[in-house]
Amino acid sequence: MYRNNKILLDTSDVINIFNEKLRHMLDKNFYFGLDSRLSEVLRENMYEKLASIFTSLMKNIDFSNNIFLIKNANIDLLEHSINTALYSGIIASFMNLPNSNIKNTIMGGALHDIGKIFEEEAFGLKNTVFFDEDDESIYTHVLRGKQHIDSFSDISEDAKKIILEHHEHYDGSGHPNGIDFEKISLLSRIVSIANVYDAMNNKNGENGIFAPYDSVEYIMAYSGTMFDYDIVKVFFKKIIPYPIGTLVRLSDGRVGVVERIPDGFLFRPVIKIVKQLDTRIIMEEVSLMDNPSITVKAILEKTPNPSVQSYLKHGFN
Repeated sequence: MYRNNKILLDTSDVINIFNEKLRHMLDKNFYFGLDSRLSEVLRENMYEKLASIFTSLMKNIDFSNNIFLIKNANIDLLEHSINTALYSGIIASFMNLPNSNIKNTIMGGALHDIGKIFEEEAFGLKNTVFFDEDDESIYTHVLRGKQHIDSFSDISEDAKKIILEHHEHYDGSGHPNGIDFEKISLLSRIVSIANVYDAMNNKNGENGIFAPYDSVEYIMAYSGTMFDYDIVKVFFKKIIPYPIGTLVRLSDGRVGVVERIPDGFLFRPVIKIVKQLDTRIIMEEVSLMDNPSITVKAILEKTPNPSVQSYLKHGFN
């Protein structure tokens, strides 16, 4: 059991958090096809595989000790680390990579920001998880993280590459070494997308810097330069940024709830708008697929999402 400002987590807690978040992501945030019976089988198979992989990783003392180092430095950084590991493992699974590669992707995804625990601003501050590609100071954590993790023999070489390479760019313009796609490992290219997607969405909301649409547009805009285009294609064929039941504000100012997600158009949901008139209430459906000029400007209320903080307060059943 580890203690930090009266926050307690043990190995089983971390496994439970991972599994609850995994279940939520697979149920709400990823598309498995129209056939409900087949999609449920595929979803359950992926859940069992990834949950088993993470449980085995937590039995690795070098891995689990570093997870708790992250937790002790900053609980928000732990949240981001777990999210990145989840997105990375799911992408790798959709790419049909071998289980050994999926395991290393999850390991590297969970530890990719380990270098931030050595940065003074990482301790106890809410802005530890941020995204600003123009601020080159953020890349110091890459070298610190690699230097730190090299002393752990049971962290795989593939995971160590992810820690070093997750800010390298497909076209060679990244950091710290400016290598291009021929030298950046495939697993690092996966984690780089997962890292940016979660970091940008951590700033989601009307008072945040980014809306989901911004993160999608950003990654798509930099496909082939910053990110591997083939991996981006896989990710955006499967990720659902606005789950059914999410309360959203549209770019034209209207507020509504995500009602349906058209097959093949995961970013253009059907929104149910409720209007209060003088004598009655009417409901109107707005298809973003039929109205290309309208976008989701902000998520006002997400579907319930397991988090480290909620686990610490209430636990998961």
